[in-house]
Amino acid sequence: MAHRDACLLDAYDTIVHTDFSAHRNELPKLAGISADTMFREFRRLAPGLSVGEISITEAYAEILRACGVEPRPDLVLAMADKSRELLLLSGRLYDDVLPFLRTLKWVAP
Repeated sequence: MAHRDACLLDAYDTIVHTDFSAHRNELPKLAGISADTMFREFRRLAPGLSVGEISITEAYAEILRACGVEPRPDLVLAMADKSRELLLLSGRLYDDVLPFLRTLKWVAP
């Protein structure tokens, strides 16, 4: 078997399923903005978020600005914290993930 130094896994819909409906309901209310506008802006920023070009707090600040809301540090932090909380509550590993990761551990030299 060939030696591998790394294994890259995509998170969403590869190793974890996340129901984002709570995000859609709770985060816009927290910020006092439209859910449609917020998620349109989120989709625009998603590529940069996915590769670490911007942080989640930077993204929420940009989203708030685009929605005409002052990105106060306390609001941006509250949105990031709530987003993380909802992500942890709604994310579920697919059944085959842990067995696959265990296999990777034993394949390494």
